[in-house]
Amino acid sequence: MRSQPPQREAEYRGYKIKMERRDLCWSVRVSPTRPDLPIIARYSFRTITQSERAAIAQAKQRVDRALSG
Repeated sequence: MRSQPPQREAEYRGYKIKMERRDLCWSVRVSPTRPDLPIIARYSFRTITQSERAAIAQAKQRVDRALSG
């Protein structure tokens, strides 16, 4: 029986970040929690890092870019 992949959730500047461990990387989904926030063009992506901290940092950078532009 296979165990469920590790999952993490975080919130940053009004966006929900959901992460799921996939093999050697993280699958990340970023979505706004309020209708007045812009939708991120690529709201779902895979990282090339095994580090949870680095994956969250990538998601936060995407949020920062969406809010600055």
